Amino acid sequence: MIGTKASHYVLEKLEEAGYEAVYVGGAVRDYVRKERPKDIDIATSATPEEVEALFPKTVPVGKEHGTILVLEKGEQLEVTTYRTESEYVDYRRPKEVRFVRSLEEDLRRRDFTMNAMALTKEGMLIDPFGGEKDIDLHIIRAVGNPEERFQEDALRMMRAFRFIARFGYQLESKTAQAIQKKKQLFQHIARERMKEEFDKWAVAPYEKRAWMEAQMVGFIDVLPVFSEGKMDTDYPDRLVGMHPLERWVTWARYFQVSLSALGRAYKWSNEEKKFAKSVQQLAMKRGL
Repeated sequence: MIGTKASHYVLEKLEEAGYEAVYVGGAVRDYVRKERPKDIDIATSATPEEVEALFPKTVPVGKEHGTILVLEKGEQLEVTTYRTESEYVDYRRPKEVRFVRSLEEDLRRRDFTMNAMALTKEGMLIDPFGGEKDIDLHIIRAVGNPEERFQEDALRMMRAFRFIARFGYQLESKTAQAIQKKKQLFQHIARERMKEEFDKWAVAPYEKRAWMEAQMVGFIDVLPVFSEGKMDTDYPDRLVGMHPLERWVTWARYFQVSLSALGRAYKWSNEEKKFAKSVQQLAMKRGL
């Protein structure tokens, strides 16, 4: 089971007041994968104002998008109202958020089936899009029409490869085809957001497999700097426990691209540039 005494209490209080309330997101996915859940998130049919009225200590951290931080029993819990999202701007952010009372409508807006599940406090899985089956099959499938999901938020394409790097899964065929078709939209994504995803990709156990999948669908062609290089066939497996920037140094070598060019393109801080350079120099001294 997932959750804590505090999160269970929040769910119970919402339900006692007549609202639906469930666990959602990565914690549910990890629970289904039989991993220890992290980052507990709660979704509810209650509006932000209704949530605030129920709990004495709250912070409106993202009230305009439906998220209220509930402070309960020494914990900080994000409680978000079921919502749908209208037209997206800049291929990343919804122009408008509309609060709804339907959990399925809320789950329908999410990126991949494995992230579109919910769990009640009693442990009942709510899975309208087949996320559990896709986890069993080890595939990453977009919710609904994959072209629409990537048109809405182009960063989802990179998230797909980051999840491959983490779990060792592979792309479902229609999802892969949609990435091939929509990949040019990725140029609209801020470099800082790309770097955040790359840093998680870099330390994941199957990051080599992610690069192989990205190569097969041509996604590397739209990645700044990496598109100018060529992936070495002798690309090494990741060493456990590496710092993200250490892996960036490996990427520079095996894609035959400039480390400094990567730093500029992905907006590294001066400290990060200095650290990466020192790692590169040490690797050269050791003949790596």
